[in-house]
Amino acid sequence: MGRTLAPHARAPRHFPRDPTLTKEPKAPSLLGSLFPHILTDKFDDPSLPGEIKVTITFRPAVVGTELFIEQKDVPDVIPAAACYLGWQESLDKLKRLVEPEIPD
Repeated sequence: MGRTLAPHARAPRHFPRDPTLTKEPKAPSLLGSLFPHILTDKFDDPSLPGEIKVTITFRPAVVGTELFIEQKDVPDVIPAAACYLGWQESLDKLKRLVEPEIPD
């Protein structure tokens, strides 16, 4: 159905570089909405077998960009609410990292 793509990122110069993370991230585009980013992940714990498939899609919006995240094949022992909470915490951390703090 889709391709499995590796995430791309660039670390600051003082961070050790992972050779698998070599490309600069690209801004969301129409291409990003036509061809979503499909990632796979699995747990180290043998009691949580299988692979989770994560599809990330960016779509242009009137103001900015919409982000859609879909997870498939999440083990039944992990509640859906925990997945939502985990993504929300990650996005909140990203927001704090990229948005400037402008004093009043």
